[in-house]
Amino acid sequence: MIKSQLRPSGITNERLLSALKEIPREIFLPSELQYRAYQDQEIIFENGRFLLNPLSFANLIQTSELKPHDRILDIGCTTGYSTAVLSFLTHTVIGTENDDTMVEMATKNLATLGSTNARVYRSDLKLGYPDEEPYDVIFIHGAVETIPEGLLCQLSEEGGRLVTIQGTSELLISRFENKYSKTSLGNMIASPLPEFKREKSFKF
Repeated sequence: MIKSQLRPSGITNERLLSALKEIPREIFLPSELQYRAYQDQEIIFENGRFLLNPLSFANLIQTSELKPHDRILDIGCTTGYSTAVLSFLTHTVIGTENDDTMVEMATKNLATLGSTNARVYRSDLKLGYPDEEPYDVIFIHGAVETIPEGLLCQLSEEGGRLVTIQGTSELLISRFENKYSKTSLGNMIASPLPEFKREKSFKF
């Protein structure tokens, strides 16, 4: 995965590559899907939740420019793989899922790895997790149509960043005090998160 997918495609952050090498992706999958752990494609679970493909996932993390002291909110963490990788790179990670089974699986997987700086809670994904704000980085695990203002308010006022995929582009939103800057980066495709669909306006 690292040699054939990530390095040739511009993933150069050595701390990130070390984390991806150290953390076994297959333990976050049910036995019948483990053979697909390192393939360059999304892995979709029976309930419709999914793991991003390795390159899209690594691109989002590299874009966020994580620092060792950062506090992270990982939205839509499924079985905890993204939370585990982020916990390898930063001080504290809060993962959220809206499915009890996924929360239980993620918590168990993180315990298996011996992670002590990551926790997973059940929460409506679009609400984030305000009990633990502010966050230096918010990572949304999937494609979105819109980002709620209440979620942006959970970013640190001193350079907080949100990374996700909007439409077919990687998106970076940065916050300084009450000002936000939005940057669309390279092309990227991911399955959508239904919780972040734009509400349709009523027409007469």
